[in-house]
Amino acid sequence: RGEDHCLRRGGFNGGVGRAQQLGIGGGIGVAGMQCRVAMPSCRHRIGLSLLRRQRTRQRRDRAVGQRHRAADGDVAGAREAYRQGLDLDPAHPLSLLGSIKVDLMQGRSSEALHTFMAFPACQEYNEAEKLLPLIKVMEEFRARRLPAETDLDAAFENTIRLASRGNILAAIDGLLDILRQDKKYRKDRARNVLLGLLELLDQQADQTRKYRAELASILF
Repeated sequence: RGEDHCLRRGGFNGGVGRAQQLGIGGGIGVAGMQCRVAMPSCRHRIGLSLLRRQRTRQRRDRAVGQRHRAADGDVAGAREAYRQGLDLDPAHPLSLLGSIKVDLMQGRSSEALHTFMAFPACQEYNEAEKLLPLIKVMEEFRARRLPAETDLDAAFENTIRLASRGNILAAIDGLLDILRQDKKYRKDRARNVLLGLLELLDQQADQTRKYRAELASILF
């Protein structure tokens, strides 16, 4: 738009000859004066546009930069940060991924599923896909559709209840107990849900590393 504005006002890049070629100016006097006035206006508009985009990116990155809040226990703060990021860019992958994680930590599996279904094809999709088994099992728990045939089924349902209430560490402990008794419980369902829960934690924390090491020792 800025370039079109320059052309309409009487020149392009300050060139009077270009203005005469386009038939929008006469001699050097008026056409040249119009161009000299218009060009700074164009640069000013372009500069403002670039500045607005830069500030938008900075605000979005600040919001996404708070993504560790959830892992540190500030779930409400993290949710607000991701909301701000999505207000600025509704398709921002890190904000979408963080929003899914926060929803799961609060037992909002329906919201998490809705966000997952709208997730764009990108690198972060693979990480979001690790959360799908957890999303599905929480939805089944809400709909009272989890199997209840054995003692392990009852224990599994209890771990999902704990996870849905935000008690992630207790749910992880419960799933580890189930896997100690049956490594392939329900065709690896306990394993896949546990991996999803681990994704909600701070990946650099010692506790997370210990959980992953314990899981590996049980499975292998």
